[in-house]
Amino acid sequence: KGNTKFDKTAAKGAKWKVGYASASLLDGIAPMNGDFYLAGSLEPIAGRVPSRVEDDQRVRVYAMSDGSGGTMVHAVIDGFGLARGDVQTIRAQFEDFAKRNNVTAVNVSVLHQHSCIDTLAMNVPLAQALIFNTSNVVTNGKLEGQKVQLNQKFMNNLFTKTVYSMKKAVTNMKTGNLYYGTADISDYIRD
Repeated sequence: KGNTKFDKTAAKGAKWKVGYASASLLDGIAPMNGDFYLAGSLEPIAGRVPSRVEDDQRVRVYAMSDGSGGTMVHAVIDGFGLARGDVQTIRAQFEDFAKRNNVTAVNVSVLHQHSCIDTLAMNVPLAQALIFNTSNVVTNGKLEGQKVQLNQKFMNNLFTKTVYSMKKAVTNMKTGNLYYGTADISDYIRD
């Protein structure tokens, strides 16, 4: 939930601490086995499955504290998007560790990528989803076994790896100096 007050100055004697961790979301799964759909593609009949891995799909986490209060954790996930309920699942799985380690804010961001395994269930086979999922609602759950949905094995793996990386980032925190700088790149930007 963060802190109730916003510090405008550094606390006397406060020391910055930062930690980092990362994990592959593809470790422990077989991405080309046909069970996973690629994000960012509308394939109405079959859905598009991965054919090769060129770049790893990862979660990257940093933990940071200014030494005056709690620690902030920010997880950045390679994915298509993430539902609010998925963020709540990650926070719930991290909650006990957060309390024990004075983590006061947990932020989860997702890069919007089309060349990774779908994390939002928007790229399942569209025709099948419309037929089976709608029929499942109309029949009061009688077609639950045929419902087309997000691959829960992948999502559970994503939750596990994200929470593990969040814990590791906090555990890896080291004291250091924080430097801030800016650069004007307006001459290099073209629309």
